[in-house]
Amino acid sequence: MMGIAIRSDEMSGLTAQPILQLLAVCQSLFAVAAMCYYPTGWKFRRTLMSTLRIAGAACALIAGLGLACAAPAGKLAPNDIQSTFFTGMPFTSSTPQNIKYTMTFTADGKMTREPQGKAGVKGDGTWKLSKEGFCTTWKNSPQNCFTLLAGGDNKWSVMKGNSLVGTWSKESK
Repeated sequence: MMGIAIRSDEMSGLTAQPILQLLAVCQSLFAVAAMCYYPTGWKFRRTLMSTLRIAGAACALIAGLGLACAAPAGKLAPNDIQSTFFTGMPFTSSTPQNIKYTMTFTADGKMTREPQGKAGVKGDGTWKLSKEGFCTTWKNSPQNCFTLLAGGDNKWSVMKGNSLVGTWSKESK
């Protein structure tokens, strides 16, 4: 029997049931392949190896498709974003270029950013929740919408579509 350990922190946002069902299907494929083996000659051993390779490739493909279609692990719901960040308490935002800002989002829909170093530009604007996350509009700029993915250790990835545009972090309490 093949055993697979699934850690709950790796699978947050996903349910284990479909993954366990997938593993059961893969185990059955390997069992059928093993039953096809008759040690009577090279041809059958070669057939077994081909069958095992095909079964393994099929399982890998099915698992990849299953995980790609699953909800992203750790994606914050709009209400969770609001209760975690949009409370008037400052937090740190870092760009992929490592420019850091102190960000403050207030409950009335306003926001500010202050560069923590010499790079970066001070700004203010407005925010609102969206169906998938939140949208921001900085002064003299168009609206942009984002989602947040929990990254662990009080860090969250700010995503625009599939692109990482920043990292938010908060001090531990």
